[in-house]
Amino acid sequence: MVAFAALFQRQWFNVLLGIFALAAIVLGAFGWAEVYEIHVADEKLQSPPPGEELAWKISYIAANTLRAFLFADMYASPWDVEFNWPVTFAGWLGSFVFASALIKGAIRVFSKPLARMNAVQRSGHVVVIGTREIAVQACVSLVDKGWKVTYHGDTGGEALEGALVVPRPVDADDAFLAKSVRRANRVIIAEDSDSLTSELAVKMAKTAPDSIVFALLENPWVATNLRQANLHGLDLDGKEDHLIAVSETRALARAALIPSPPFMYAEQYSQRRIHILIYGFNSLAMALFEETLYSNIVPGINDSTVSPRLDHPRFTFLTPNAYAAKAEFDARHPDFEKESRRSNNGSIAVEFIECPLDCLTAEAVANLKPLLAANPLTLAYVTSSDRDEPLAGAFALQTGAKRHDLFKCPILAQSRNGNGALRAVGTELDPLGVYSFGQWDDVIMALGVLDKEPDALAKAYHENYRREVLNRHGSDERWEVLPEVFRMANRNAVLHLPAKLASMGLDINPYLERPDALSPSTAPEIHPDVVLVASEEEAAKLSELEHERWMVERWVTGWRYGPRDNVRRHHPNLVPFQQLDEQTQRMDRVFVDWLSRWIDKDKDVGLRRGGKSR
Repeated sequence: MVAFAALFQRQWFNVLLGIFALAAIVLGAFGWAEVYEIHVADEKLQSPPPGEELAWKISYIAANTLRAFLFADMYASPWDVEFNWPVTFAGWLGSFVFASALIKGAIRVFSKPLARMNAVQRSGHVVVIGTREIAVQACVSLVDKGWKVTYHGDTGGEALEGALVVPRPVDADDAFLAKSVRRANRVIIAEDSDSLTSELAVKMAKTAPDSIVFALLENPWVATNLRQANLHGLDLDGKEDHLIAVSETRALARAALIPSPPFMYAEQYSQRRIHILIYGFNSLAMALFEETLYSNIVPGINDSTVSPRLDHPRFTFLTPNAYAAKAEFDARHPDFEKESRRSNNGSIAVEFIECPLDCLTAEAVANLKPLLAANPLTLAYVTSSDRDEPLAGAFALQTGAKRHDLFKCPILAQSRNGNGALRAVGTELDPLGVYSFGQWDDVIMALGVLDKEPDALAKAYHENYRREVLNRHGSDERWEVLPEVFRMANRNAVLHLPAKLASMGLDINPYLERPDALSPSTAPEIHPDVVLVASEEEAAKLSELEHERWMVERWVTGWRYGPRDNVRRHHPNLVPFQQLDEQTQRMDRVFVDWLSRWIDKDKDVGLRRGGKSR
């Protein structure tokens, strides 16, 4: 029934009806003109008054032609005239057009109640709720992947092929939504504001406790804290919590960083440290800063046994209001640089330079030059929104870099809808070339909403680490009841797997080129012939690298050195690896042994040693 109704709403069907209607009129006019001449000659029609012959003829032809759309009997057998094929065909076409118009009208009148009834009866489907563009794009991607999709929202009058569209009234009916999601596989919510999305996500998590509920939020800060803030209010009667809060902005940042890792460009350019330039300061800029640290920490420059070797990164923000941007950064990450000095790999440097978003001023250039002299640029990102023309910012950077000989690295500009620039993938981007990142397909993939089992990789990582490293099996630590801060820690840990493999000498380029590399549930595989940890020395260095990654991740998420206090986020192990006690160092070593067994092996797509990482 739904497929039948959808047929009559397709654009091509409307065009076909128009063609048939025009053909019926042309054929009818031609055929009835012939009938008119015969009937006048046979005196079966009253002769028109003198001087009005043409008007009578036109009226006759027009009246009878239009009757083709009204199932008129005359079209079955036009009086006693010998068979007239144009009239007959006009009758068939007119009847089809008229019947189709009636059906389209009925569908228009009854489509909403029919759609609502079907939405309630469905099971195993994906329910998408919201009017943001990402909600529509999620529907498109889900349909392409073969999911059964029910969309509660507004498509602006455009058809959403393959999905059941249920228009939402101004006063959203929560009771109806509750019935629709009752038997859903998962629910994806992307309302106009993060507040509305958060509120509805918590309601749906209570309504459908067996369904996965995604809250697609724009602000990474809200996404990080939503589930933890609402955990006490879910009241699921002992059932597991399936609410997943994800940030569209974080997904956008990962769409830039995962296909083209900064640490690989730094190694390619023989740099001592990653230096990231971020043009603009907004939620995407902050996400790029944090996600770079989650996924690009590699052994320090003084470590001569593995490659790549880099000191901790430097970040330079160009923004119209540098003072306010620095104040916001310091509020989010208090004492960040001071804490990062505890590392043996140098502090994580962060600079803010005043600069408009459409050109590099002389003052900005003067402030940039000493930073670039100390640490040449690795990659540049333009984070202004589509509305603010990120491509213009990218060209401003490109022009300024050439004019003042500032840097020779690729420039990546965010663009969900594409901006004419090539998509940034791999480690062979041209110096000073302008590339785009964050197309809708990539963002949707990075959100994890397409994954058959969301968070599968982070769950497996957590459960195996808990069992083999911590030796704990308590139900209070299962993923489903794990506090959000620790869920996020596991998600961030798996983001670092490509960097670990590259540090162990594996060529990760084939993995970066995979379309599913952006999925949170996808991890690199290694070839069966590859021994990940070939010596005790490599095991020790990988243990040290894992601890360094853990420290940086903790610093980014607000943890500071001090006696253990999970509420205040203090931890005594936020010190260099060499200062840890033997038991804690042993835990990192057990982790390395487990990791070498845990990573899947595949002879077809498994990574091998070689490339620039060794």
